[in-house]
Amino acid sequence: MEQILKKIYKSRIFGLISILFFIAVCMGIGAFAAYVKHVSNPTEQAVTYFRAFMQQDYDTMYNLLDKKDGYYISKDRYKEIMQKTRESMTIDSYKINDPRKEDGQYVVTIECTDDETDSSQNMNIYLNKKMHLPKLKPDYKVDIEKMLVKNLTIKIPQGDKLTIAGIEITDKDANITTENNIQIYNFKAILNGNYKITCENEYCAKNTLANVIKKDMEVDLTKSWYTANDRYTSKITNSVTDFINKYYSAARNRSKSDKKLMAFIDDKKLQKSVSKTVEETMSGLYWSDKKNIDKYKVSDFKIKNLNSTIKYDSKSKDFQVTSTYNYDYTCTTDIATYTSYVYKYSGSCKATLKITYSIDNGNLKIKNVKLSEKQKRK
Repeated sequence: MEQILKKIYKSRIFGLISILFFIAVCMGIGAFAAYVKHVSNPTEQAVTYFRAFMQQDYDTMYNLLDKKDGYYISKDRYKEIMQKTRESMTIDSYKINDPRKEDGQYVVTIECTDDETDSSQNMNIYLNKKMHLPKLKPDYKVDIEKMLVKNLTIKIPQGDKLTIAGIEITDKDANITTENNIQIYNFKAILNGNYKITCENEYCAKNTLANVIKKDMEVDLTKSWYTANDRYTSKITNSVTDFINKYYSAARNRSKSDKKLMAFIDDKKLQKSVSKTVEETMSGLYWSDKKNIDKYKVSDFKIKNLNSTIKYDSKSKDFQVTSTYNYDYTCTTDIATYTSYVYKYSGSCKATLKITYSIDNGNLKIKNVKLSEKQKRK
């Protein structure tokens, strides 16, 4: 048996088999290398991203992004940027170039052409390679580092919650620490742009508009004053408007203790004060030097340019509302039977109304009212 094996080993058949085996191994290695190269090509992902851009499918584009830990990439803000970019481009034809490497990162350049103007723009899509062993095929995520601002810090009072553009921020979005009763949010990166940044609690809020465009930017909301949060802003605004309407209805009707107006106020002393203020407004509307003034009625009355500012006093826990507005009015008599004539006069007024609200079991309660008016006759 040993002699037979030696003869086979020395024969040409064995040599041929060895050569064929070597060729097969080389072909297998080559095929494997070609497969790895094929599945490692990032062009497919870049094309998917670009086609979504062409079709204005911004949700798909957002899902293809590389969202690293600590990076806050607002979906609404991203879609807004992409929509504006798409609307600014006319793409009649395009050419997809082979991927290249820049600083160890894949880049696919797509040349977009506007046939009408014979002009072109390049869209560079940067991709990060993600390996998930034991899978041989990598994933590619679109890198938008060039659209991000690094290291944003936001400071708010401890106990408040932070929202950016209406979205509550949690520890999944930023690194959160506390120091000297201040809550500190650190974002490794955030999409550049204008944001409404708000910290709020059950009743009140602090707001600012921040243009996030610089690295290492800080937004400190601990130094600004509180206003009502969205819920109580709506409540207060409605209450102020309702109070103003009922107040001037009482003054026009010469009813200084109007029941609907007094229903706003629980405190008897404040009711008397408001009643006295109504009398002062009545004397402004009905001019005492007019003959037969008791026969006049306010026939036209319009409040204009109502603006309210709401501040929250954290010590007294009251809302202080300052409202400015102006109004025009006309007073007329009935048609005189003996002359068929209507007597009238007109005036205008600038007013500043200050109302202090306390909160009682979540309900607003008027604590104080001050009204300043400057009448002008026409």
